[in-house]
Amino acid sequence: EEMRVSVNTDNWLRIIGCKVLHCRDGVVKARVDDGFIPAAARIPDFDQAWLDLQPATTPQGVLSPRDGHLPERSSIQIRVLRKDAHRVSLRLNGELVPSVHREKSLSSATSNLNVDRWIGVGIKEGRNVLVVEITAPDGTVVRDEREVLYATSFDKVEIVAESSRLETDGRSTPLVKVRMTGKDGIPLRPGTKVTASVNSPFTFEPEGGRRRAMEGTEKAPSGTTSITVGQDGIASMILSPVLYPDTAVLTFPRRSGEEPAIVEAYISAAERPWVLVGIAEGSYAEGQIARHMRRPGD
Repeated sequence: EEMRVSVNTDNWLRIIGCKVLHCRDGVVKARVDDGFIPAAARIPDFDQAWLDLQPATTPQGVLSPRDGHLPERSSIQIRVLRKDAHRVSLRLNGELVPSVHREKSLSSATSNLNVDRWIGVGIKEGRNVLVVEITAPDGTVVRDEREVLYATSFDKVEIVAESSRLETDGRSTPLVKVRMTGKDGIPLRPGTKVTASVNSPFTFEPEGGRRRAMEGTEKAPSGTTSITVGQDGIASMILSPVLYPDTAVLTFPRRSGEEPAIVEAYISAAERPWVLVGIAEGSYAEGQIARHMRRPGD
């Protein structure tokens, strides 16, 4: 996605979550980073300040992780909201979570609410089921459940055509986005580094674009690149411009001994502005031709 922001300066700007493309006449054109999460979608810290703002009617249950959470690491933090004198039982994949992971609880200064906290709770590859039971003094039980997904290797790679830019006019750079998923269709762990290669005549644009170094050299496009997986298993690759339509064959090596994943993306040729080059001065050209003409035998 691209966005435009009006500012009071013509200098280059760094915008959180955005990659600045150019700035002119006080208008910044920027592309939102693939891994950027809008403020509205970010998970609160569930800290003391947050807790003190919650009314006593706030329902008890798991605050984090959210259902379907895709952590970057093989351990997670857990936050549970409960009322005073209520007990929390926590099970991950059927096993009680060891008390060694538990931190000191937070107590609200404005209500009878508390946040129980666990840190560094290990998860396994695949689907992890977190079950929380909150027991009241009278024996009433509130049950809450979350699923945490974790995949460190990919089984499937597919083109995300709707958010790709699969055309070029010889100057613009095609953008290919792929979704990488592991077992049971679980998106690959965010932050995973993956190697990709592409067939000729295609190449990958260097990271950050073709910037000239201090000594005047230029980063050259390459047939291989390293990409970083973002949210929902999405990874992006920018190809160098080509003049004619062709099929880009993208190859992603797997672990040693396994066949690589291969996907194809047809890159079409967008309309290009043509420049007609001709003889500007007909009389001048006619004179030049006449002066260089020779009779047979001369």
